[in-house]
Amino acid sequence: MRRRLDRDAAWQATGSETTDGVRNAEQRLLLSQLYTCMERMPEKLRRVLQLATVEDMDSVEVGAVLGIPEGTVRSRLHAARKFLLDAMK
Repeated sequence: MRRRLDRDAAWQATGSETTDGVRNAEQRLLLSQLYTCMERMPEKLRRVLQLATVEDMDSVEVGAVLGIPEGTVRSRLHAARKFLLDAMK
């Protein structure tokens, strides 16, 4: 009885590690695809997206850094997100 419990526990642990490994591989693949798409994105869109998402800046702050109006920041951010959605399909 004890051996069976040990074997079952070992199998379940291995199963979860396999699931985690698959999940990690899928995440790495998705990130790789995302980076590739971002490299293809026009520079003006990529810079706005990076400042807004990575640096967690709002549109006023991004506009101040890039020297562009807030409305332009929002427009470029929308275009960048649309670009990624279309490219990742």
